[in-house]
Amino acid sequence: MMEAPDEDLSPRGPWSYLRETRSGGFRRNGLAFILAWVAFQVAVPSLWAVHLRRLVGNSALPHYWGERITAREIHEILQNGGLQQAWTGFWMPTLGIITLYLVLWFGWRIQTEELGIKARWKPWGLGILDALAIGLVPLGAVTWLLLQLLDYLGGTGIQGLGWLALLGHILAPLCLGSTLMVQWWICRLARAAEPDAPYGRHLWNAMLCLWTRPFQWSSLVLGGVVIRLGLHAIVLLLAWRWGGGSTVKVWTILIAQGLATAINAWLIGWFMRLVARLWRRETRVRQAISDLKRDFG
Repeated sequence: MMEAPDEDLSPRGPWSYLRETRSGGFRRNGLAFILAWVAFQVAVPSLWAVHLRRLVGNSALPHYWGERITAREIHEILQNGGLQQAWTGFWMPTLGIITLYLVLWFGWRIQTEELGIKARWKPWGLGILDALAIGLVPLGAVTWLLLQLLDYLGGTGIQGLGWLALLGHILAPLCLGSTLMVQWWICRLARAAEPDAPYGRHLWNAMLCLWTRPFQWSSLVLGGVVIRLGLHAIVLLLAWRWGGGSTVKVWTILIAQGLATAINAWLIGWFMRLVARLWRRETRVRQAISDLKRDFG
């Protein structure tokens, strides 16, 4: 975790870490995180689809994705298909819990590996509470103000602004969730690396790490959300146009979904490594300033 004594401690924002943290995604923890994420988002829904097919039987619906289903047909499926008694089965929730645990664990390991500290669950869990305490209200307020602005722009009657408002209403909640995740990543790292720090100072430093560079953080969060959403939207459009009329098409769509999920997981891992290195530098800058004040104050 230690670096050279002559380390440059000049101010650096998150943009400056993009290049140096893009590698490492296929190290052991990074690769395990990607595989666990793919299993959680692709294997679990696929297992559920197989379970539903066993209950309901073959259906013509995969051939016609746009076909409407009446309320009576849904009632017949629920009653006669046995979905009320075993709508998930045993293996789908079991695999879901296991893969979700692996996603959370290896995501945490990616960050602790960057700092050279031991991954423990206590700072991981308490970091969630810290992030909600210092991030939910201010980030929620910013999101609400942004949505109000989008509503105003959408109500002007200008077509371009209307589309902008529609897109903004889709992206804003996703960006809020992603920014809260970033705040959580910062809080859990701080708790793991500095367990004895005063609680008030811990929260203040965690807030400063995010709020001192709002433009850089917001651009990274928005860019990540657009890329991840866009990749899945492309796969959904492909599935909608092709349908599921053949085994080849179904497997092609499934593989495309797995590839999009793997790319998204790699991007998330990249972002987590960036946050870890930024937090480490911020901590050392604060420590250097504190030492200077003590020596010359």
